[in-house]
Parts: sequence; C-alpha cells; structure tokens
Amino acid sequence: MLADKEALKNVLLFQVVGAKLSSQRVAGLNSITMLNGDEAMIDISDEGVFIENAQITAFDVKARNGIVHVIDQVILP
Repeated sequence: MLADKEALKNVLLFQVVGAKLSSQRVAGLNSITMLNGDEAMIDISDEGVFIENAQITAFDVKARNGIVHVIDQVILP
C-alpha cells in the first residue's frame, strides 16, 4: 500500500474530519464524513465510543489546527 500513493492518501484522509468536532458533538452522530469523502460509522455503547472498528481512547485533545480524538488503530476506508 505504501507504494500506491493514491491508496495511501485515501487511508490518511480517512483519519481526518474537515471540522472541529468536540466529543459532545460526536456523541450525537451515527456517522461522519471523512476528508476522503467516505462515511465512517460511529458506535457508542457501554464498551466505549468507536469509529469504525477503532476505539476512541482520548477525547478533545486541543491542537493548534483543531481537536484530536485519539483512536487505538488505523481505520481503513
């Protein structure tokens, strides 16, 4: 995949949302559009908050260019 620059770009853009979303806003969503244009499913249960199959392990980490929610694995489009 690393040799296929378009595939790599697609994976990287699937890790990012083009808006500042706090955990409060994420909690009200079932899915979200990622920067590559694909929809990622959000699941909130007693086990935690998941985007696709990745669990969100840290919420609302403030960065200079937005808000980061840390996940425990790379999600694939």
